Amino acid sequence: MRREPRRFVLAVHGGGEWKLEPVRDVVRHVDCAVVIEGVRTGFGGLAATPKRARGVEEALRGQPFAQETFEAAADAVRKDFQPIDDWRGTAAYRLTAAANLLRRLYWRIAEPGRAVEVEAL
Repeated sequence: MRREPRRFVLAVHGGGEWKLEPVRDVVRHVDCAVVIEGVRTGFGGLAATPKRARGVEEALRGQPFAQETFEAAADAVRKDFQPIDDWRGTAAYRLTAAANLLRRLYWRIAEPGRAVEVEAL
């Protein structure tokens, strides 16, 4: 019996550049629906050292690939991190930026031709 093909996505954001590459299992097709699996997330700039976002991973894993799922993951960032305010940015700014990265990732995968970068407008 032939297995369904898997879709691989790795998103890395750094220095204002996104890269979407076929590197690891992230989603699988099940009965015409897409279910997210194999999720690993991490953020720098929200803690003393870069840290995995386990709450974000839990919010995504096993869920359908949908905007609502990524909104729930964006909300989970606040549970994973309690950043500090300093000269580089406020805690609120850092949490908002991290949540927006997840929202952007959704749109980059869902509609690759959509202008989601400021430079693309």
